[in-house]
Amino acid sequence: MINVAKTVIEKDGQYLLIKRAASSRFFPGQWDFPGGKLKIDEKPEDCAVRETKEETSLRVTTAGLVLEGDHTENGEQIHYRIYSTSDHEGRIRLGEDHSESTWVTKNQINGYVSTPFVRAYFARS
Repeated sequence: MINVAKTVIEKDGQYLLIKRAASSRFFPGQWDFPGGKLKIDEKPEDCAVRETKEETSLRVTTAGLVLEGDHTENGEQIHYRIYSTSDHEGRIRLGEDHSESTWVTKNQINGYVSTPFVRAYFARS
């Protein structure tokens, strides 16, 4: 089982998505929320903060768990947790695992090929 934590960053009714590299093992070329795999003995909310910083250079504070679930991809079970943020600061500078970033509204999300995590988040309301 792979455990991941993601961060939803919302600003003025728009949500930050980052595009996974074409060489990614999971969900290549798909739009995703910042986040990644938990390290051993790492709390999920700490992982969400760390991974968001590594992937986008943004500093965030988690405001709470908004969604938790399971997904199977390429025969692997992925347990995911998605956190909202109370604030973020910094300028977006993507790491090597992502090729683009964009801000989208909830109404625009269907125009993007996105990960199951993004689809699950927007399907909940």
